[in-house]
Formats: sequence, structure tokens, C-alpha cells
Amino acid sequence: MPEAVIVNPFMHPDVIVHLRDDQEIVENRVTVGENHDMRLGAGAYTASALKRQAWGVNIVDAIGDDIFGEYTFRESLAAGFGMDHVVRYQGSHMFLLSVADQKSRGGTMVSSCPPEWQRSAAEIESSISAAPAADAFYIWSWFWSYANKNLCDLSTTHVLAEMRSKARLVVLDPNWKPPGRPPTKEVHELVQSLSSVDILKLNRRDAAVLIGEKDAEESVKELHGLGASIVVLTLGEQGCALGGEGISGVEFVPSATNSPKHTTGAGDVFGGSFIARYEKHGDPLRAAEEATHLVGEFLTNETGQRPDDDPVLLRERSTAL
Repeated sequence: MPEAVIVNPFMHPDVIVHLRDDQEIVENRVTVGENHDMRLGAGAYTASALKRQAWGVNIVDAIGDDIFGEYTFRESLAAGFGMDHVVRYQGSHMFLLSVADQKSRGGTMVSSCPPEWQRSAAEIESSISAAPAADAFYIWSWFWSYANKNLCDLSTTHVLAEMRSKARLVVLDPNWKPPGRPPTKEVHELVQSLSSVDILKLNRRDAAVLIGEKDAEESVKELHGLGASIVVLTLGEQGCALGGEGISGVEFVPSATNSPKHTTGAGDVFGGSFIARYEKHGDPLRAAEEATHLVGEFLTNETGQRPDDDPVLLRERSTAL
């Protein structure tokens, strides 16, 4: 069985508020809906996609002991993720509050990055050094300062070299979330270290942060030229563009779905599925086509959530809220 280590997945509960028909989304305000669900978000989608392709998955993360942390840890174990390299600490864990209704694709309303959840650069480097060797190291969300602005002193070169020594494939999904730009030093170091990355999977915003606004074909070519062996640029409803080793020029793979109502987790499912398929047969274009098909299955139902038997989806209503 192939093994993956997912680093810095920011695993946390997504708290889904189901609105009544007469309610509207109000940015940055908490709305009391008809009911609430909780499900695992962030790197859990990638981990679950790998598990469905018969991979073993180990998580490197830090999880608190409050209700959100306990939920995250319990549901991760139930999903079959290896949690031996997860640090437990006393204090609040991160959560995300979003909405789900029939009038829109949903939108994030409130997120929490409590101080207790933040780790120092030395702690993160230590956790990566202690992680086991694997077929793939998957870095989910590189920009560490998303959670802790003090982490811009983390040595990108050192961390990627450590991962390179432990894995055949180093996969990077920058997944930059907040508005604005990450620290200039952080971006510069990452660009200079792309030669240590086998597969760079990113979205249009990530690409713009790294190299500026360019069209898809130009972005893929430039990022490959900076050292990433294979570049996969996801384009939402337009599918993806990819280039690099084993690919002639820049190839485009169309989306397998038309205007899904809810796309939460689609990019993460694509990333995990792409790695699993690429490791199996070594053909990046074929892997992108197969991963796109699997994302289409993921988005088949109306909400874009997984079927009821998927471990990432909460199996009972939350009474904690």
C-alpha cells in the first residue's frame, strides 16, 4: 500500500449553517439557521481522496482539546488517518463557520485561528523531522503565516530538503486563503525552492501570488521553468491546465461537471486523486483526466458533499452548538 504524509493540513471542523428559505447570507455575521452540521474540512478532503485510492495516510498537525479539537481528532481516526504524528495541546482548536442554502454556492462567514493553535517555526520543523518516510509528502497550504504571521521566519529551503530526503514525491498545494498577499520573503523563498517540488498543484490565485497575473498557459510554463517538475493549475469550472515532465507543451483537461451548486473540497479531492493515479501509472495527463472524473463524482449530489458513508462527512447532527 502506498503511503502519504500530509503536512500542515489545517484540519478542523467546517460548521455548516443551513439557512431557512427566508434568510440571506450576511458577510461576517453569524446567522442562526434551521440546523447545523459539522464535518471535517481542509486537508481531510485530500486525505480522504487518497484513502479511497487505497493509500495509507499519516497526518502532521496540531489539534487542541476543546470541542472542535476533539471532534477533529475523533473523526480523523474514524476516517482511518494515521494520527501518531499529531500534537495535542491544551486550548482552543481552529474552526470554520460557513453557510449552505439553495440560493447560492455558500460562503465563509467566520473562522477562528486561536493563539493556542499557533506553533513556532522550530515546532513545525521538529514535527516534519519526526514524520515517517513515505511515497509522497503532500504539503497542504504552504503559507504558514495564514495561521501565524510569526512563521515567516520558517526556512523553506530546509523544510523542503527534509521532505525530499523522506519521500519519492514532494507535492505542494499552496492554498493561500486570506485576502491580500503573504509576506514577500515567504513568497520569494518558496519560488526559489520550487526545484525541490515534484508536483505543484495550485489554483489561479496561488499562481498570481507566486508569479503575478498571467493566463493559464503562461502560468504553467513559467512555474515549470522555475523548477517544479509537473505543474497542475486548477481552473474551477474550466477544468485544469498542466505541463512539465511527461507532457507535451501545456495540456487542458475540461471539467467533468457543469455549474455545481457547491464546490467546497473539489480542489483538495482533485489533488489527492491526481497523486494516487499518477503514482499508479506515471502518466500525468491521464492522472489529471482520471482525477477530474473523480471530482465530478464528488460533486454529483446537490450540495457537493460526499455520500453518507464517507468518513469525512459527519454521521450525526452536532449538538455542541
